[in-house]
Amino acid sequence: MSGQNITLIVVSDFGEIKEQFDTRLKVSYLKTRALMISQIRAFSTAPKGGMFTPSQADRYYIIFEGIRLQDDKILGELGLPDGARVFLKGPFLHGLF
Repeated sequence: MSGQNITLIVVSDFGEIKEQFDTRLKVSYLKTRALMISQIRAFSTAPKGGMFTPSQADRYYIIFEGIRLQDDKILGELGLPDGARVFLKGPFLHGLF
């Protein structure tokens, strides 16, 4: 698979993240990246003890069109359209789906 980028919009309780991702990366990378950005945005408003770390990423998941994407799948193999909206879900992320 050749290296190409895809623009994805990750939606969470902390807003939207629009970013380009290499299609050779796994869903787990997308999820961890979104968690890190969301944590920065939520730092001042998250409940005490509610912050997450990449080591806790297995508690979170990415949804596209109602389907939970498996962490070990390669982005370029999923058939996601450029500009797709995916949703970050987990213990402190509610309701946007």
